[in-house]
Amino acid sequence: MESLSRKLSPPALEPRAIQLACAVAAIGAIAVALVLRSRRRVARARLVPHKQERVLIVGASSGVGREVALRYANRGARICLTGRRLEELEQARAECIQLGASDARAIRMDAADAEDLLCVRDELDKHWDGVDTVRELVCANTDSYALHVHNPRS
Repeated sequence: MESLSRKLSPPALEPRAIQLACAVAAIGAIAVALVLRSRRRVARARLVPHKQERVLIVGASSGVGREVALRYANRGARICLTGRRLEELEQARAECIQLGASDARAIRMDAADAEDLLCVRDELDKHWDGVDTVRELVCANTDSYALHVHNPRS
């Protein structure tokens, strides 16, 4: 019986061998993740060509949101800029058109107001038949509003 248990138990590994095995496994996992990530990007670019991409940017009147909008404009995407300050949005919209956006819209929207969110959704459904990409670059808690508006039990 004792000899059988010795045969079934795994051999004792040196700590250095365990470290090496863990390092190889980690490198393998990173390599697989990078391959999958690059494939996903290629597939998305094929699925939605840059010039046909419909992008909604929440918080695009200044800062990072505006810069993101300008990058999408360089790619020729259709861009909907939203934020609370319409004058700044209109200026960003003009820049996007200059840079090559195939369409650019500026819509005043407060991300914390459920009615504003629904109006933007309806506007984009009407003009673009939906959206491919959403970039939210504001710090607003909209979850409770969205759940309330879409909850049929309310």
